[in-house]
Amino acid sequence: MIDNVANGFDIYKMDSGNFIRTLITREPIKTYPKGVAFANHCQAVVGGSDHGLVYIFERKSGNVITTLKHAKEGGVQTIAVCICSGFDHTK
Repeated sequence: MIDNVANGFDIYKMDSGNFIRTLITREPIKTYPKGVAFANHCQAVVGGSDHGLVYIFERKSGNVITTLKHAKEGGVQTIAVCICSGFDHTK
């Protein structure tokens, strides 16, 4: 999966290199690479943007599950996800 610096993130098959789909954000203000990572046992994709939002996509459909507002303006270049067994996110 890579940032395509045009309109989102492209997913490719690792074994063949074949293109699968584009996860569409919105047109970038600046064309610099943004971070992207798999999450939730590879069922979700989390990607940054240059307009202050973090996008969370459903991997199979490519639909946006939700967006997280990081800033009114500015970029989200670095994305990290955590596999935390036993983590209680309700506390």
